[in-house]
Amino acid sequence: MTGEFVKLIEALANQWRTKYWKPEYLELEQLLSPGKRWWRAAVDKWGYDERNQLVADIFYDHGQEFIKFRNGKEILVDTAYKWGWERVADYASPFSESNWSLGSINARES
Repeated sequence: MTGEFVKLIEALANQWRTKYWKPEYLELEQLLSPGKRWWRAAVDKWGYDERNQLVADIFYDHGQEFIKFRNGKEILVDTAYKWGWERVADYASPFSESNWSLGSINARES
């Protein structure tokens, strides 16, 4: 092993922390997942209450990020961005009479 690698292992074993690290760095926009960015943007587009009435969860399944709506439907985060806010709100609405025709896993009902 190289000397630098040994030093790294020792530092990690001793729970080394950089003096320049701040926990809020994890909340930087460029480090957020697409789902977390979509979740935050939904407040700007729909408002806090409407977002929370429509969206139940954002989760990963088989390496893909999904939005789970309270009406039981799910959609890929990438598809939500492509559809736009109005179409996603209609799809997520418990009162929606729309039945989007999808032949793939881009949206699914559980």
